[in-house]
Amino acid sequence: MITPSFWILSILFATMVITGLFTMNSTLIALSLPLNLYLLVAVFFAPGKQKLKASRSLSTDRITQGMDVTVHIQVTNEHARIEELHLSELSPFSVKDLGGRVSEHTTLAPGETVEYEYILQGWRGEYRFEGLLARVIEPFGLFEVREQLPAVGKVLVYPEVSNLKAFPIRPPQTKGFTGPIPSRKSGTGMDFFGIRQYQLGDSLRHVNWQKSARHSVDLFTNEYEQERIADVGLILDARPHCDIAFQGRRLFEYSVEATASLSEMFLGEGHCLSLLIYSVGIVRVFPGYGKVQQERVLKALATADTGLNYAMEHLRYLPARFLPPRGQLVYISPVSSGDLERIIRFRTQGYEILVVSPNAMDFERWNETDPEKPDFQLAARFAQVERDLIFNNLREAGVQIVNWHVDQPLSTVLDHIRIQNSLRQRTIQVLQ
Repeated sequence: MITPSFWILSILFATMVITGLFTMNSTLIALSLPLNLYLLVAVFFAPGKQKLKASRSLSTDRITQGMDVTVHIQVTNEHARIEELHLSELSPFSVKDLGGRVSEHTTLAPGETVEYEYILQGWRGEYRFEGLLARVIEPFGLFEVREQLPAVGKVLVYPEVSNLKAFPIRPPQTKGFTGPIPSRKSGTGMDFFGIRQYQLGDSLRHVNWQKSARHSVDLFTNEYEQERIADVGLILDARPHCDIAFQGRRLFEYSVEATASLSEMFLGEGHCLSLLIYSVGIVRVFPGYGKVQQERVLKALATADTGLNYAMEHLRYLPARFLPPRGQLVYISPVSSGDLERIIRFRTQGYEILVVSPNAMDFERWNETDPEKPDFQLAARFAQVERDLIFNNLREAGVQIVNWHVDQPLSTVLDHIRIQNSLRQRTIQVLQ
């Protein structure tokens, strides 16, 4: 490949020669001879096809947002000497460079190897390194050979996960394995369930002596409520209205973080968890348990993004067959008025529903240059009234609401809801 410098010098040489011939100026022609010699030597040393071999190694192929990854590059020259070699990434990537050399400028002898590395930190997502662009330039800088060196790599950046305390849920149906949820059935457990007549084989430790003392013959024993695990389905709303941005912060990122944190909490409790991302298409993580399932969920969340699909513009098109029957649903969304009908229908179908709603009005206030002007204040009041009306209708249907102001940690908001539920439960027990 011929560089622009070659054409500039060639045009200059030709201009000097032609001008000298027309003007009969031998001095001008003589001055062009060194330039001609420079061009001839550059042509003689012009680089031919090179034989370079590149490899890339990463310190890890998956990290959590906020962590670092070290990229190590190694390039070996398997041909003639290279006087000037420029190495750079073939495709740019939107990550933060924390140190090291992203590109390299060096000289390579035959069989010699150059190594360099740099440290990167990226936002949630999948980053692919396509390869390297090698530019071999001769000493005069007039000829250049470009070659693409395959050195692929991939880094998956998981969303941040906050540590959440166990949140009590009471789905209508539980599974047949021991867990933290009262199953509304008698058996081995910690919470008192009822009293029945003593049967052969019952433990004497559970005999209710106060009740048995009132009868001369019969004995009575205490029953305890079984504690089981449940089916938990997470639904992440990834439609366009969930994507409000402010100074590099996105409302959707808070929804993703909440989904990742809730999945870790429920899986840590031993529940069977599934994930459904409602976006351009439906991304589903099938039900599973433990750390393997957490890895699947984080992998799906790492590449999740908002998108528009008119066929899935409304939540009512969400198929119920993808969700665990009579289980616990957790819907993570700012919630719009069009979602109200479908959420209530899920409730009538026997699901227990928890709605975690990042407050989109916070982002609207931050984006407003003059939040005190009357028009914005009036619009904010109307939006707040509509949001309160939606939440009131959901609460009347038995849906539990977590109104999350994103400037507060999710753990703090859930603790507040947990305390409210505990006080409400104690009040009901006192009234009974």
